[in-house]
Amino acid sequence: MPAFKNSTFRIDSFCSHTCDHLIVLCSDFRFGKANLKFLKEEGIDVYDEIRIPGGIKSLVDSIGSFIDEESFVFNWIKFFHFKHKVRLVHLVSHANCGKYIADGIVFDDDEAEELFHRRQLFVAGGFLEQSFPKIRTFLHYAKMSKNRKKVEYVKVE
Repeated sequence: MPAFKNSTFRIDSFCSHTCDHLIVLCSDFRFGKANLKFLKEEGIDVYDEIRIPGGIKSLVDSIGSFIDEESFVFNWIKFFHFKHKVRLVHLVSHANCGKYIADGIVFDDDEAEELFHRRQLFVAGGFLEQSFPKIRTFLHYAKMSKNRKKVEYVKVE
């Protein structure tokens, strides 16, 4: 294992205690590099982040109809909104998420899975915009290409 070396980085945004963007996504390592590239392409270089298994799943239960206001993710969104003045929340869900599979949610095909995630994103986004009128949500669904070599991000509208 490589040894840790001390590093120094210039942080231009450190002087400000506000941040426009919050990204909520799954911690799945398979999407890590693609997520960074996606954010860069979207022009988002300064952001707060909530990255946990399942991402938005903690906001929406397995059937997508119940929201838990005391959830871990909801409380962190509330914190970032009030403490860092976050107003643009990007919710990212992805295909083949192990958290859903672990909870026994299986899909007949890719289209059924995407439709399920789209519904979950709509429920979570609507709930956040209702809970925090100054927040605007952006919904994204990430899926692997057929050959599993690329990740495609689909804007959910």
